[in-house]
Amino acid sequence: MTKHYIVVAESTRAKIFSFEKRSQDLVEICDLEHSQGRRRESEINSDKPGRTVGGGIGSHHSLGSNHQDKTYEGHIFAGEISALLEADRTNHKYEGLILIAPPKFLGELRNELTAACNKLVIDSIDKNLVHCSNRELLSYLGSV
Repeated sequence: MTKHYIVVAESTRAKIFSFEKRSQDLVEICDLEHSQGRRRESEINSDKPGRTVGGGIGSHHSLGSNHQDKTYEGHIFAGEISALLEADRTNHKYEGLILIAPPKFLGELRNELTAACNKLVIDSIDKNLVHCSNRELLSYLGSV
């Protein structure tokens, strides 16, 4: 029987489940959190350079920046998930992959997956279902 992994993720949390057939309950493999992505934008950017007043009235200019923002943190987390999936793929722990994430993070995750993992993706759902129960998740899977 074919074993699938279901990745339910958002930019700050991901759950990975295993299942062999739809009628079976999902088995949670891991629950990952990326707390850095939960920080407020002001906390992430707190060390960015200040502003200066320019020559004209009401003219302000940024002094430049090289900070990490929430988008970057989402990219980092997608890479962490991808690394875990690649390790399990090479250890033959699953044969098919289903990705469930909000549209922006789903794209980020797909970009971070290795080519070999991307070939195993059998379905993807562009919704944030990370807080759903196992029963609710199964209802979204349909005929997979």
